[in-house]
Amino acid sequence: MSSASIDNPILNRPYDPPGRHFVIGSNGITGEIATGRRLSESYVPVPPARKSKRAQEALDFDTTGERRDINTLINDIRRDVELWRGRGYTGVTEDVRKSVELRVVIPVFQAAV
Repeated sequence: MSSASIDNPILNRPYDPPGRHFVIGSNGITGEIATGRRLSESYVPVPPARKSKRAQEALDFDTTGERRDINTLINDIRRDVELWRGRGYTGVTEDVRKSVELRVVIPVFQAAV
């Protein structure tokens, strides 16, 4: 996958939901910046076709030789988390709510075995 030259690849803050992303075109990253979060996709390499007498059926891939599969589960989780944040973190304790709002990491203790 060829890509455009990008001077600074970091567009978003680490603890905030992404607000911008680089556009991925048929030949790789274009360098163009789009607003919002990019959908989660997997890029699956497609092996070259063997020589055969019959024509190969068209596959869903672009010029990079990869097939793009949308990760539906990840995109659904992202949507649900965004809704949960928008509703004020419903279902959590007050301590967890404060730590999430202040971006404080709460240590997790394991029970002694």
